[in-house]
Amino acid sequence: MLLDLKSNNVNKEFFMKRKALQLFTYCLLAFLVVCSCDFRTDEERFQTEIRLFIMEHIENPSHYQPLAFQRIDNGFLSEDQGLVTTVMAIQDTVRTKLNFASAFFNPEQGSAIHQFLAAIDNFEFELIDELIFESVTMDKQIEKPLKQADINLWNSYRAQQQIFNDQISILNQQLKTYNLSVFHIDLSGESTVHYYHEYELNAQHLASVFELSTADLEMLSFKDIL
Repeated sequence: MLLDLKSNNVNKEFFMKRKALQLFTYCLLAFLVVCSCDFRTDEERFQTEIRLFIMEHIENPSHYQPLAFQRIDNGFLSEDQGLVTTVMAIQDTVRTKLNFASAFFNPEQGSAIHQFLAAIDNFEFELIDELIFESVTMDKQIEKPLKQADINLWNSYRAQQQIFNDQISILNQQLKTYNLSVFHIDLSGESTVHYYHEYELNAQHLASVFELSTADLEMLSFKDIL
């Protein structure tokens, strides 16, 4: 009888210890899960990756002092007066081309041309590649009928074509400052993000642009702005 009682007490103590161990294990796992979660915002994650990238590629990380980060989007680009001046000049050229071509070409509502011309102060730079495509389509569509109708008008239209091409080249050169191209601009943030970063390094004020993958934070490209 005494042995049975001792056996019961041992079993009870064993199960209590086992229960405590299980509870400790569950708490430890829960703690590890919480610690493994990244509660930072996307902006914080992107900016942290940029800081780490810079510190990994300089001799003395302690000499690096981040100053400011700006997401490169349509709003950011629309604050660049040089870009705005060029875009407004392109708008004027496109309007002139449309006036010359009005008898033979009428862009659809909602087209890139309409959207581009409707912008006043917050320009959609992502429309530029579509604008180029629609402009070329218009050129091909009106060439024959406009030549036949009025050769002088066609020559005037061709002059605007050249002006448009020159302005697009200027815009492309300006966008290269931010490591962008008129032939493909994706500022949606769905697959990549672009940042403008000002910082001090070895007592020098510097600025660079960075492109990161939103999926895995891989650094896709970077460029120093001189």
